[in-house]
Amino acid sequence: MFTINIKGKANPKKADMAKLEMVLFKTGYPRVSKILTISGPIKEWDQSSQQFTGKSKESVETNKHLLDLKSRYLATAQAWESEGRAWSPVQWSHCFDREQKKRAEKEACAFAFCCGTDGASVIHMHEAGGCQPITLTLAMEL
Repeated sequence: MFTINIKGKANPKKADMAKLEMVLFKTGYPRVSKILTISGPIKEWDQSSQQFTGKSKESVETNKHLLDLKSRYLATAQAWESEGRAWSPVQWSHCFDREQKKRAEKEACAFAFCCGTDGASVIHMHEAGGCQPITLTLAMEL
């Protein structure tokens, strides 16, 4: 048996906002907590329903996002169970981390400049696909 609960408490940095934590449980293992990047007004957080009670567009969207997130994690656990795969709540809590990392790598593009001994400069583009060197030859006058 496995479950997911979402707990909200006052954010120490912003007392009026709720800091949400997803608690993952599987029988025979200790509970694992994962801090979520989702937040909302603490006065609208209902612990029993595990969602925000406000009727604003933001509250409705946040609740939908929480439900989608919970559904994705539950679907993953159900798939692992049906495969007969041995898994732990720690693995479960990190099952989408690679996906988030790839998304962040696509959004950020970093460049590194390296000078070669032959007077050429190499620009390394770091993207989701890995490092792709581009060689440029610079003419320098003294």
